[in-house]
Amino acid sequence: MERTVTLKTLTDKGVDGVLATELARFRKQLSAKSLPTRAELLFRHVSIRHNERMFRPEDPQYFRLPTLKEADDLRNSIVHSSTLPRIDLERSKNTMLFLHEAAATALRSLAYSYLLPLDWEVFRPSGQSATK
Repeated sequence: MERTVTLKTLTDKGVDGVLATELARFRKQLSAKSLPTRAELLFRHVSIRHNERMFRPEDPQYFRLPTLKEADDLRNSIVHSSTLPRIDLERSKNTMLFLHEAAATALRSLAYSYLLPLDWEVFRPSGQSATK
């Protein structure tokens, strides 16, 4: 919100156009950041809203920033290594389910902070009901 724009840019693009340009620029900057860095940036501005009806802190899917870092490190080793790392099926499954819940946690946190309505059925993995 501290950016300076010229009057010419403001009259050419209008307030909505300037805002759209700045949001696109910010999105491009974020795309170069790691998942944990993006999450840290988000959670500086909104409170983390865990799904406590479905996940307890001891569950592998419960959102934690250090677990997101581990998942991102695994992703980096898969994407940037010349060989695939050996991971067992249970860790693979838990990481995938954790990443799904991490995305849901981000959406839930944003929705709660800004009173945004979301259809949670769209985001639920198939075969998973609303309650445990």
